[in-house]
Amino acid sequence: MEEEKKHLEEAFNKNISLLKREMEQKNHQLAAMAKTAEEKEKQLADISAIAEEKARQLAAMRKMAEEKDHQLLDMTMFLNEKDQQLAAMVADKQEKEQVLADMAKYIEETEAALLQKLTRAEEIKLSMEEEHEKKIFLLRMEMEERENSLTALVKSQKMVAQENLVIANKSQMALEQKRKPSRLRKNKAQTMDETLAALIDQNEQKEQQLAVVLCDNAEKDQQLAVMAVFADKKEQELAEMTINAEEKKLQLEEMAMVIKEKDRQIRDMAKLIKEKEGALLHRCRKRRNTDLLELLKRQVEIEEERERRALEREE
Repeated sequence: MEEEKKHLEEAFNKNISLLKREMEQKNHQLAAMAKTAEEKEKQLADISAIAEEKARQLAAMRKMAEEKDHQLLDMTMFLNEKDQQLAAMVADKQEKEQVLADMAKYIEETEAALLQKLTRAEEIKLSMEEEHEKKIFLLRMEMEERENSLTALVKSQKMVAQENLVIANKSQMALEQKRKPSRLRKNKAQTMDETLAALIDQNEQKEQQLAVVLCDNAEKDQQLAVMAVFADKKEQELAEMTINAEEKKLQLEEMAMVIKEKDRQIRDMAKLIKEKEGALLHRCRKRRNTDLLELLKRQVEIEEERERRALEREE
């Protein structure tokens, strides 16, 4: 009985020692597992922090992408506005070119009409000068004839005056011979009186004709003066028309030069706008591509991190 009791005690002690060893091993395993769990928790916390940081970075990248989209939209609107301005400038340029063409056509028509008027005015001037010379020649001839007739009239009046003087003397002599009146002498005296009255009437008619001739000469002189004034006025009008045409031509040439300068500025501005648009588009595309690549890289890293965390949790 005692031996069996010893065997049982030894077996019990062995079992207890085995249990203690197993318990120590279990404790070591539990400590290792606790340490591993702490490390896992720490890793999970780090992974969570990394994930949160990645999420913040992703949100920042999304915000940056939205800002880039807004910038691209603003740039697109700016480019559209520039295109509209350029189209308006081109339309304005075309309108100015049309106005310039119309003005050039108007100038050509005005120059042709002015040339026609100048030609017609020269013809009128030449015809008026010829007619004026003819009228002057005829007036001179008429004045010479009238002067000759006036000279003859004056001579005849002098002769008539002399005859009248002779007749008056004879009448005086006849009056002195009143004592010897006779019918023949009375008839002769009456005839002489009638002749004297006729001569006086003829003299008055000659004076009236002379006054009419003088009035005609004055009217002719006045007509010549009016014609000379009219010719001078026409020459002055032609000179003014020529000066105005030259001034309009100079003004149109200046306007054409200004429009050409504006067209050159518009072409330079359009070229500069196109260059800026190209540079901005290239820069935007480059930045957008870079941002997209960075975003894709970060998304890939986040996915890899999530897969690794999932694998660690499964383990």
